[in-house]
Amino acid sequence: MPVQPFRVGDALLLQRLRRTATELNMEQALLEPYPVVRTALGSALPWGGNGRFTYMLQQADNGLARAGFAQILQRPGRPEADVIRLAPSLDSPHGHPAIWRKLLVHASQELVTHRILRLYSDPLDQPLLIDTFRQAGFSPYARETIWRLGVAPQVQPSPPGIRPQQPEDEWQLRRLYARLTPPPVQQAEGMGAEQNGSQQKVPPPILAWPFPGQLQGFVLEEEGEIRGCVQLIQARRGSWLRLWADTLQPEPEVARQLLAHGLALFAQQARHRHLYTSVREYQGGLASLLSQQGFAPVTDRVKMVKHILQPVREQAGKRLSALEAVRDAVPSSLAVPKATTKLARKRLGDPMAG
Repeated sequence: MPVQPFRVGDALLLQRLRRTATELNMEQALLEPYPVVRTALGSALPWGGNGRFTYMLQQADNGLARAGFAQILQRPGRPEADVIRLAPSLDSPHGHPAIWRKLLVHASQELVTHRILRLYSDPLDQPLLIDTFRQAGFSPYARETIWRLGVAPQVQPSPPGIRPQQPEDEWQLRRLYARLTPPPVQQAEGMGAEQNGSQQKVPPPILAWPFPGQLQGFVLEEEGEIRGCVQLIQARRGSWLRLWADTLQPEPEVARQLLAHGLALFAQQARHRHLYTSVREYQGGLASLLSQQGFAPVTDRVKMVKHILQPVREQAGKRLSALEAVRDAVPSSLAVPKATTKLARKRLGDPMAG
C-alpha cells in the first residue's frame, strides 16, 4: 500500500518533508506545537496507545503524488482527533492535492480501529485547501478569524458579579453554549453525542479545552443566572482567550465586562506577550470589541469535520439444521370423520367395512 504508518526507517524522508509542512489546528500550533519528529517517533512506539498518529505516503511510480505525511493527534478522553500537520504544502514544488487526499482518506480508515468518531481540521480559508478536504470527506461547519493582541492590555477593576467558574455551573453553561451556538455547529462539535462504550455524554467546548494549557474560567452571574463566561488558557508559547456571551445586543455590556476581566487576568498572570482569540461568523459584534482593546486579525480559517462511521457488530442468529426445523405433528380439525372412512372402504369392496 502507498500509505503506511510511520516507521523508524522513514526518518530521513520525514526530515526532508517537514520543511514544507502545513500547520493545522491553530490553537495547538500557536500555544504549544508538537514537534514533527517527536510526534512521529511517539506514534511508532510498539506499545502505542498514545493518541499520536503519523502516516507516510511513498509511491515512486507516481509522477504527481510521490511522497508526503500526515500527523493526527487524538483529543484526550474524547472520541475525536485533529489533523495537526500535512506535508508537503500545496504551494510547494512537490505539493499536490492528491497527496493530501490519499493521506486523509487512509487516516480516516485507520482511525476506525481506534474508535475515533470525528476528525477535525481548520485549513486556511482558500478554495484549493477547502476543496481538497471536501474531496476527502470533510464538511465545513464554521468560519472564524484568529485575532492577536498587539498592545499591552489595560488593567481595569473587575465589575461585581464576576466569580470563578465552579463545577455546579455545568448545567447553566451547557444552556449558555446551546443558546449562543447554531445547531449545525453544536452537532459538528459533538453536542449530545455519547462517548464510545459508555452512556457518558461528550462535554461541549464551553466545558472542556482539549489542547495543551491550563484553563481558568470566570462567569458573570446576575440574580442567580449566568449571563456569560470568559476563559483564559495559558500554555508554553502563548495564551488563548475564549468569550461566551451574547455579542449581538446593541449594547453588549456583559461581553465588554467579561473581556475586560480576561485581559486583566492575562496582564497579571501571563509569562509572555502572546494572547490570541477567535471570532466566528455568527459572533457578530465581537470583532469591534476586540479592536477597541488592541486586537488585530491574523488569519482566516475554516472549521471542518469528518464524521467517521463505526462498524456495527450484530450477533448472527443460530442456524437450525433441517431436522431441528421440522416440528412435531399437531392434531388438526381437518381429520377425516370415522363414518366417511367406512363408506369409502365399502365402496372399494373392503370386506372389513361393516
